[in-house]
Amino acid sequence: MDGFEQEAWWANGPTGKQAMTDWTEVELSALRRAYASGTTRVSYDGKSVDYGSAEDLLARIRTIERAIAGVGRPLPVAGLAGFSRGDRA
Repeated sequence: MDGFEQEAWWANGPTGKQAMTDWTEVELSALRRAYASGTTRVSYDGKSVDYGSAEDLLARIRTIERAIAGVGRPLPVAGLAGFSRGDRA
């Protein structure tokens, strides 16, 4: 299993779904340190993952950041109501 496949497995888990609580600040910190140092191998909590590229690593970082921030939730919709008196065109 290469880094990208392994990353996908960690992201999806055996059920194909991952709860936001599965991501930890420890993992996010390790990913950020690896990205900043220019390496694609990340180790944390006794686990190691090899990412295929810096872009793959950055994508993982962004995914976790969005999940933690709750960006995946639907945003409320705001609208603008228009009115017409009917006697003016």
